[in-house]
Amino acid sequence: MQPQPLLSPFPAYCPFDQETLIPADRIGPNVGDPYQSHQIPLSMRYEHRAFWLALSDVLKCAEATAAIALAAYFAARVSNRWISYSARAEHYTWRKILDRNRDRAAPTGDPDYVQREPSQLYTWRLVMQGIEHLKALELIVDWRQKPGVEGWRSCFRPTQALLDIVAGVIAKTGVPKAARPAPASVIQLRDKDGNPLAFRETTETRKWRRIAEGLNEWLREADVSTGSACLVRIFNLDLSRGGRFYATGGAWQVLRKAERHRILINGQPVCELDYATIHPSMAYAMFGLRPPQDSYDIGGDWDRKLVKAAMMTALNAKSFQDAMLSVSANRKIGAVPRSSEARKRAVSLLNRIRQVHWEIEGLFFSDAGATFMLRDSEMAEFVLTSLMKKGVACLPIHDSFLVQRSQRDVLRDAMMEAADRAGMPWIGIEEPV
Repeated sequence: MQPQPLLSPFPAYCPFDQETLIPADRIGPNVGDPYQSHQIPLSMRYEHRAFWLALSDVLKCAEATAAIALAAYFAARVSNRWISYSARAEHYTWRKILDRNRDRAAPTGDPDYVQREPSQLYTWRLVMQGIEHLKALELIVDWRQKPGVEGWRSCFRPTQALLDIVAGVIAKTGVPKAARPAPASVIQLRDKDGNPLAFRETTETRKWRRIAEGLNEWLREADVSTGSACLVRIFNLDLSRGGRFYATGGAWQVLRKAERHRILINGQPVCELDYATIHPSMAYAMFGLRPPQDSYDIGGDWDRKLVKAAMMTALNAKSFQDAMLSVSANRKIGAVPRSSEARKRAVSLLNRIRQVHWEIEGLFFSDAGATFMLRDSEMAEFVLTSLMKKGVACLPIHDSFLVQRSQRDVLRDAMMEAADRAGMPWIGIEEPV
């Protein structure tokens, strides 16, 4: 069955670029970009019991099937991309560890997962049954990946009929809110493989949890066209590394910039403001210096996006060798990724970055990036709490933020104050295009 053109049920503010649609007979691991660029992960993050009861009158479906339909509906409001899911039973396997007086869990052997919790609905059997049920009713177009193939995952996309059905049910039941994360999962510590680590509660961790829970109650009430989501903070290896805010299920954080611009908050269009070259700026600030106007302009014919990725890699890697191997795998390297020529170009690029940014060379290949993430998460916390106090809903994407367009100046003021507190009053604030 060929996919029907996916038309938005909200054409006034959510037009789809039909030229970007990929025919069903052309999708697969050897076509287009890796799945992270062309797919949106399935997210079952809502309090959908009332929605399920109403939808079951129409589709006679299980609760997990209703959750899948709801996820497809909200994904389609801003994107025409396929929605990915795993057909591997291992993806849904969880192992438990003891965290003081409570159990926590994480998926085993699945490096691609987005933050989620053990769920009675998110199981291999229920997800696959839901996909098959919607497929049998011709409400989705399904494509199944071959086992063991990297790249695209199994994926589906809703038909217009499914979007119309879901829209009708929501009109009766109201828009579902995001489910609250369990208190234990609001603040997380993970090892290098993404598995959870136990940590001792302190005054600071309790403060972080209290602030995050307050933000979540605020965000759950916001009318976001992509569906609401809650936030969790994830630290890496210890509580001095990382700490960024991640939206449950990915939500707006897995969208492209162009897709994020289609979001509505409380019925109004959004704007996005972003700190310019935030981690290089932090590196220079550590030495009491101001960075160049554009830290990613190193001369020559190097692609700016490649330079940005390479510089971020240099700040995060533990060794030059690790950074070189990572940069050589970039598709913009100008050679076959990971080839000997790609490695030579990666070495040349990294050395050029060291030469241009000699004043902060000591921070390259030192794993400094995790500390910078903690600092930008603290700035994000200040921005979010400041706007919440002013009644402004704000959606974070690490070092950038989405607000209603009418609140652009309020957001800019909060971001500038956060930067001033972080010792970077000169940092630029941009509006991505």
